[in-house]
Amino acid sequence: MGRPKLDMECITEGCTARAKSRERCRPCYDRWRYTRGRLRCAWDGCKVHQDDGAGRRMGSGRSKRWYCRMHEVEHLRPSPEIEQMNLERLGKDLRAEGECWIWTGAYDDELKRPQFDPEGANLSRWITYRVVWDLLTGGHKHGLELDHCVCRNPRCCSPAHLEPVTRSENERRKKKPVHQVNWTVAEMPAVVAFALRFGLPLPSRSAGLSPGVEPGSQ
Repeated sequence: MGRPKLDMECITEGCTARAKSRERCRPCYDRWRYTRGRLRCAWDGCKVHQDDGAGRRMGSGRSKRWYCRMHEVEHLRPSPEIEQMNLERLGKDLRAEGECWIWTGAYDDELKRPQFDPEGANLSRWITYRVVWDLLTGGHKHGLELDHCVCRNPRCCSPAHLEPVTRSENERRKKKPVHQVNWTVAEMPAVVAFALRFGLPLPSRSAGLSPGVEPGSQ
């Protein structure tokens, strides 16, 4: 019988044609495939393609690899030594402010995002709180993005203040913040160990904030 036809519009912004393949009309699909559709996550068994337009590729020439959001942490720890080096560099430029982990390093005023140059990732700069999240929690599901679910401070890199949500939910929260701690992440051994190592605060359940959700559960 084959696969059923898609009864939806092309997901490309500004296009209203009917979708044919990978939720895109034929012209948009051809453009997508030419620019980044051939890039599939290099993690063994993962079938996610590069739909988000990011440039997370490691290596050079024909050896370049791309990882989805769930597996992009592999960029940041190609070896245990490089992973530890990145963690040490991060910890030295984070300071406590209330329960926040405030980044004191580079900051992009135009994008309003903290910036970090990871060792071994073959990329010039990453958003700092995403590097912290990936190294300490192991990434999240494809199609989600990190929301500051407590403080709304883009300089804050505390994983307990971050939650993976859909883009629509993230936009909704910009208008109506939720202010809830991600307790599952706050109690992860790697997060607790990093906080103790660099004297960074972690939330206390006695503070009365609502519990967050498990990372990647949406």
